[in-house]
Amino acid sequence: MPRPGPPAADPTRHVFVSYASADRERVLPVAAALERAGVRVWIDRAGIPGGASYGPVIARAIKDSGALVLCRLGAAFASRNVRQEGTLAWKHGRPVLPLLLEPVAIPEDLEYWLEGSQWVELLDRPEAAWLPDVVGALRRHGMGVDAAGAEPSAAPKAARVSLPTPLTLLLGRDGVGPA
Repeated sequence: MPRPGPPAADPTRHVFVSYASADRERVLPVAAALERAGVRVWIDRAGIPGGASYGPVIARAIKDSGALVLCRLGAAFASRNVRQEGTLAWKHGRPVLPLLLEPVAIPEDLEYWLEGSQWVELLDRPEAAWLPDVVGALRRHGMGVDAAGAEPSAAPKAARVSLPTPLTLLLGRDGVGPA
C-alpha cells in the first residue's frame, strides 16, 4: 500500500495563534506577517467578540483550526491559557507549530506533546528570512494560503530524510510470510 502524502492544502482553515498576554506586542507583528502571506489567522484580539465568554470561543476556534501556532516566548510556558490551548489542540488532533521567538526552556510536562513538532526559529531573523519557513511548515500540515499569498495550489516540497542503515534485517517488513 502506498504511503499517504501530505494532507491537501486547505485555504479555508485558519491557524490559531497561541501566546501569553505579556508577549502580545511581540506576537502581533508575527500574526500580521502571516496574514500578509495569505494565511488565515485566528488571534484573540480579533476573534473574540465584545462581551463574549472567551473560553468557549477559544475552544471552538482551536477545534475549527487547521493548526496551532505556538509563539514561544518567556511568558508562554508560564501561562495557564497557553498550556490549555496546546492541550486542546493535541486533544483535537491539530498539529502544533512552535515558533521560537526567544530562547526559553520547555517545561517537562510539555515536552511530550512538543517532542515531534517542527520548530521554526524567528529569533532576530528578518521577516523575509523566517516567513517562508513558517508558511512552508503550515503547508506541510495541510494549511493553505488564500489569494493574497503565494500559490495555494503549489504542492509542498517533500522533505529529504536520511535514515541510518539498519544494523539487522527488518523482519516481517517485506510482505513475504512463512511458506
